[in-house]
Amino acid sequence: MTDDHLQQNRTERAAYWRGVGQLETVPTIRPARGGDPTWPGGSPTFLTVVTPYAGVYASDGLSDAAGVEVYVEGRELVPGSSEGGDWLRDLLEELASSLAGAGDVRAEIVEHGLLSVDLEVPSAPEDWRSDGHVSALLGIHLPGRELAAAVGGGFVPVLTVSPLRPSERAVIEAEGGAGRRRVADALAASGWHSYAETARPAVL
Repeated sequence: MTDDHLQQNRTERAAYWRGVGQLETVPTIRPARGGDPTWPGGSPTFLTVVTPYAGVYASDGLSDAAGVEVYVEGRELVPGSSEGGDWLRDLLEELASSLAGAGDVRAEIVEHGLLSVDLEVPSAPEDWRSDGHVSALLGIHLPGRELAAAVGGGFVPVLTVSPLRPSERAVIEAEGGAGRRRVADALAASGWHSYAETARPAVL
């Protein structure tokens, strides 16, 4: 993919996020030691968006490698917040790095609807970790939010990322796909949907 195509895709992704909230003008770039060949441009890039209710931290360019973009959203992610959302950013960055090396994951999204992952996030609070990992559910629908961005003449899925409590992870381990749906439904019924917050109680 040429630099011109990458820039055009970036412009189209930015248009999607401007429809969500106020887009921070300077992207966050996480330099990889020696570069990251799995990430277009060599370094993972992320965007911050502010809505009337929360902050959004989103991958920017992951779709050029994996076919999807991912984001985490919560009040702790508003720039300048003192409420300790750094671990949520770390979780999103770890997930994006893993997906960048996995190839195109859109077929899995179409087949399963919801995906669950276990990630190493040392900065996460102890009560969010299980066996040294934090679990997350990808793809919970947030009402009113477009599920895909128009990029490169097609549509790129833009997936929510919701960290899970250990008890919620246990449901998924026991029940598989049905467990993922049960956790997602419980989060929606409780009003959390895909929102992430350190103080969120377990819903199952």
